[in-house]
Amino acid sequence: MASFDSDLKIWNGLELRYGFSYNTSIGAELLKKLSESPERVLSICHDEETSLTCHETKLASIRIAQNLTKLGYQKGDVIGFMCSNSTYLPAVLYASIMIGTPVNPLDTGFKKVDIMHMFDITQPKLVFCDYDVYERVKLSLDEMKSNAKIITLRQAIDGVTFVDELLAITGNEDSFEPTDLGDSREACAVIMCSSGTSGEIKGVCLSHANILSQLTTFDMSFAFISLSFSPIYWTTGLLTTILTALRSRDTRIMTIQPFSVELFLQLVKKYDINVFKAAPYQLTLLLQHPAFNAKDYERILIFFAMGSLVSESLRKEFRHAFPNHPLVIGYGMTEACITISANGPGDSIEGLTVGRISHNVKVKVIGKNGQPVDISVTGEIFAKPQFPFLGYYKNEEATRNAIDEDGYLKTGDIGFVDEEGNIFLIDKKKEVLKYKNYQVCTTEIEEIVQEIEGVEQVSVVGIPDPLYTTLPAAVVVKKPEFEDLNEQFIMDYVAEKLPEYNQLHGGVYFVEEMPMTASGQIQKRFVKVIAIREYKSRMVQEDDDEEYSQ
Repeated sequence: MASFDSDLKIWNGLELRYGFSYNTSIGAELLKKLSESPERVLSICHDEETSLTCHETKLASIRIAQNLTKLGYQKGDVIGFMCSNSTYLPAVLYASIMIGTPVNPLDTGFKKVDIMHMFDITQPKLVFCDYDVYERVKLSLDEMKSNAKIITLRQAIDGVTFVDELLAITGNEDSFEPTDLGDSREACAVIMCSSGTSGEIKGVCLSHANILSQLTTFDMSFAFISLSFSPIYWTTGLLTTILTALRSRDTRIMTIQPFSVELFLQLVKKYDINVFKAAPYQLTLLLQHPAFNAKDYERILIFFAMGSLVSESLRKEFRHAFPNHPLVIGYGMTEACITISANGPGDSIEGLTVGRISHNVKVKVIGKNGQPVDISVTGEIFAKPQFPFLGYYKNEEATRNAIDEDGYLKTGDIGFVDEEGNIFLIDKKKEVLKYKNYQVCTTEIEEIVQEIEGVEQVSVVGIPDPLYTTLPAAVVVKKPEFEDLNEQFIMDYVAEKLPEYNQLHGGVYFVEEMPMTASGQIQKRFVKVIAIREYKSRMVQEDDDEEYSQ
């Protein structure tokens, strides 16, 4: 349990010894663990109807690593990825890490502008991508005048190197040793994309020690047969891919397809899945599906919900549907790698708690005066994991702005820590609006709107206003069968529940779909663009109507 230093006003998570030498790399540990249980089925790719044991994965990883070395790739070269979860992706990822090349995963949905932005920062020497995004990747690299080689997965393309070529026998597999990287706390393993929910995407550098330390976070006593729809672009997907191999009894079910309730049920039944690592929106779609029956999912022992805020209404729906199933809610950020807090399987999920402060994490809450505050006092959450992230790739200014003088990450989240060390999140610092000089809690409004039958998704943003500073506005996605749901009903519903300054003075705007990151988070900056555009269009129309009436 976390302890509170009342003098320094700092919370200290339970201290656990780091289980590795500081000279141990992820690659070395992967080889060790894959050798310990050679016959264990490590991964099953549903779409390609393939499975790989630990031995098969180890052999593939070694051959890929050795053949990459023959091609001239070496320690420090960045390797880009734009891949879905297919058969040989784990082995390619492991191999890249084994030879000391930091990996930079992008989402397969990235448009050319996003690819060019990220690869302009990281300058990869090699890019692995799915065959169906090859043209997009090639156009991006050509426009950048990059000579990075491209290797495809899942399907061969004429004239382009296919991953199978890297699986060629080398003859010296038994003598392979991962590249010596020195201090694992300083060696970059991955360059993750920051979430992009509120600003331009940056490259988050995480060390080998960052990732290995995750093994102390969720020490479950049973073997996982886990499913996660997250690609390695998302930190949860990357960690799942690596940690499944490092935990001695786990099997991961993979699919190239995006989440749907129908596919999820099919996979649960076919593979006896007992752990589901979900984005909150996936749980919402599941629980609100017309054909939902909790008995179909009784074999699942634990649900994880990570990646964005788990609303109070979703928690209530889950508890009603699954009164005896644990919902583990994790709170973290890419820069922390490790979860900042999480509730245990038997802990309460009431309110907006995101669980107890995690092992080896320090937390302080900073008040308006810039000083740490006491227990249960609201402020911005600052967190310091055991191993700090290595900074934003080639962006020293952003790195300096991300941490304070004591090495704490500024999360941008507003909340408090109660007397038991549970973190409660209230809002995002960057999303706290001002209306008539009142602070408007966007999360509170979103919670109210989400209660309305017929609302599938909602995001509340602020429309700049010269008189009132900002006007709170809601952008809403309706469920298909609720086309009659209208703006006035939503505005009246909110008005009944909240004070005047916390109401939707900027209006309600309906969209077919919400702008989302690949990890399932709503992109507030794009929602704001939509709201401002629709608001201005409405104002112009009202001016025209008034002029016409005169």
